[in-house]
Amino acid sequence: MGRPPRSSTPLKREKIVTIALNLLDKDGEKAVTFRALAAELNVTPMAIKYHIGTREELFSAMAGSAFEFTPTTQSGLTAREKLTSELTAYCLQVINHPNLTLYIFKNPAVIEQQLIELNENIVSCLTSLKKTDSEVLILQGLIVDYLHGFAISASAYTVNIAGMKPQSINDFEKALNWLLDRVFSNDIL
Repeated sequence: MGRPPRSSTPLKREKIVTIALNLLDKDGEKAVTFRALAAELNVTPMAIKYHIGTREELFSAMAGSAFEFTPTTQSGLTAREKLTSELTAYCLQVINHPNLTLYIFKNPAVIEQQLIELNENIVSCLTSLKKTDSEVLILQGLIVDYLHGFAISASAYTVNIAGMKPQSINDFEKALNWLLDRVFSNDIL
């Protein structure tokens, strides 16, 4: 069979990750193989391995790319607006990449740093409300539970349940606003 002809454009890690994420979105976890990526990029599987490392490192790179934590830096936002913006951005990625989200729930270490940063931001927003440490901990748990409950539900519906209407970002925001109305009006604790 031989080696594929040398491409005129150099192989880049970012391109491999993008194509792998597209394969994952389209056909699920089992479709993401070095052989499939090599065929898409007209290179050898070893070239993919050279640029990516292991399959686990590939999935970590995909998760890092999709869920890269970017704190809201717009000035003048209230704590609630900042929190809503960041949680909504996270859930948009869940909706856009349900197969990746399901993989992450099986292997949470692939976005450990992003989750740490998101949790720190949730705590920062809640602390700005002058809540006690125990109240912040309880509210953080409620918000994170809702966030990940939605993520599991949205991913499962999108991937596994034919005929069910997938959940949308509007569904997420509606319930998040209900919860935040209570958190920010001090009605919850």
